[in-house]
Amino acid sequence: IKIQIKKKIYTYNLILKKRDQILVSNARFH
Repeated sequence: IKIQIKKKIYTYNLILKKRDQILVSNARFH
């Protein structure tokens, strides 16, 4: 069960990182 929670946190962090990168790149273009 703990492994699943760690996986969820890990994937959630990856999604946040990707979203931040998209926001930063969009800000650069505008």
